[in-house]
Amino acid sequence: MEVLSTYHPDEMAVDTGKEREKMMGFVTEQASQFKTENLTRAAEAINYYTQDHIPVFAAMAENYVLFDRWFASVPGPTNPNRAYLTSGTSHGHGRNDHAFNVAGLPQRSIFQQLSEKGISWINYQNSTASGFSPDALFYNWTVTSGKNATNIKPINDFYEDAKAGKLPQFTYINPECCKYFSYHPPSPISMGEGFIKNIYEALRGSPQWNETLFILTFDEHGGFGDHVPPPVGVPPGDDLTYTELAPDGKNMTFDFKRLGVRVPTLAISPWVQKGVIEHKGMNNGGEYDHTSIPAFIAKLWGLDNLTPRTAWSSTFEHLITENFRDNTPEILPDPVFF
Repeated sequence: MEVLSTYHPDEMAVDTGKEREKMMGFVTEQASQFKTENLTRAAEAINYYTQDHIPVFAAMAENYVLFDRWFASVPGPTNPNRAYLTSGTSHGHGRNDHAFNVAGLPQRSIFQQLSEKGISWINYQNSTASGFSPDALFYNWTVTSGKNATNIKPINDFYEDAKAGKLPQFTYINPECCKYFSYHPPSPISMGEGFIKNIYEALRGSPQWNETLFILTFDEHGGFGDHVPPPVGVPPGDDLTYTELAPDGKNMTFDFKRLGVRVPTLAISPWVQKGVIEHKGMNNGGEYDHTSIPAFIAKLWGLDNLTPRTAWSSTFEHLITENFRDNTPEILPDPVFF
C-alpha cells in the first residue's frame, strides 16, 4: 500500500507525457525536482509503509470499505484537486497559485449548491498556519454570501458538535498541512494516524453515528510511485486549459482529461459491509475520482451535476446497505511511533 513516505514534491509537474502513461520515471522526476544525484534519496518516491506502520488506517480498511481504484482528479498538487472535489473543476488552475488564497475561483461549488437547497454544511479546518485556505474559501461566492463568517469553523468545534449530536447535514474537514497532525510529509505519519483516529472516534461516539457516512481520501499522491496508469476521463466542460513551461523550454498544455494517480480512499459507516475492497465503479460509465463525492451528493439530495466531470464520475451509493452493523469498533488502535 503506497500510502505516504517522508519526502514530498509539493509542486509536482502536471504531466501528460508518455512516461507517466507508462508509470515510469518516478525516481527520475524525484531526482530532478530536488536536484540530487543520490539515487537512494530519490528512490524514496517508490518507498512505502507496511500495514504494521499504519495500524489506524489498516483498522479502518479492515472494518469498512477500501477503494483500490480511486484516482486524484488532476495529475498535480493539492488545491486543484480539492477544487475538483468541491466544484467539479479547478477553473483551469494546475498549481497551488494565489487565486486559492483570495477566494478567486468563480465557479459554483457544492457549498453554494447546498446552501441554495437549504442543506446545512460546515467546513471545519484544523489550521491555516501553513498558508492553505479552507476549501470553502476557494470560492468568491463564499465571501460574497457571507458564509465565510458563518460556515467555516475551527476543528475544536467539530469535536464539540459531534459530541452534542449537532453536526450539519454535510461536514467537510480540512486537515492541517503540512507540519503536524497530518499524513503529509514532513509530518511523522504517526501524527496523521492520531488525527484520523480522533476524527473517527468522535464520529463513532456521536449520537449521529447511525446516520453517518464518513469518506476519507487524500487530495493527491505527492509524487509517490504507483503502477496503475491514470485513465482518461471527461473534462469539466469549461473549456479551460493549463499551460506552463516544460523542462525542455517548450510550452506544455494540459486539458484536464487525464486523471491523477491513485489515492487511498475509505467509506466508513455502520451501513457498509466489513472489509470490502471496492474496484472500478460500475455506474455512470466512469471511474472513481474526487468528483465522485459531489456526484454522490447530487444523487443523495437531488441536485444537479456541477460539471460534465461529476456527471461522468462513478458514485458509490450501492455500497450502502439496509443492514445496520452494531459491531463497528468504538476505539481504533494507537498510532505507532518510530
